[in-house]
Amino acid sequence: MILKTSDLNYGVNRPQEWWDDHPEFEAEYQLIKKNIAEKGINDQVEVTYHKDSGWTVQVGNQRLRAANELNILEINCVIERTKNGL
Repeated sequence: MILKTSDLNYGVNRPQEWWDDHPEFEAEYQLIKKNIAEKGINDQVEVTYHKDSGWTVQVGNQRLRAANELNILEINCVIERTKNGL
C-alpha cells in the first residue's frame, strides 16, 4: 500500500541528541539515506493503524526519516495486523 510520508508517525522518535551521542548509528543512517537517494526505498516500511493515532511505523523508522529529509512524498508500506483489527 502506498502511503503519504506526511501521514506516517514514527514508532521510535529519537531526539537529535540521541543521534549525537551515537555517531556509529548516525554514520549507518547516512549510508541508508545515500542508498535511498540513489536507488529509492527498496524494502517496504511496516506500519500499524490505530483509529486514535493513525499510521505508525513499526519497522523502517530510518527509511521514513530519510524519505522526509529527501522530500519523498509517498512510500510503499505493508500493514501489520494488530489486536485492534487493522
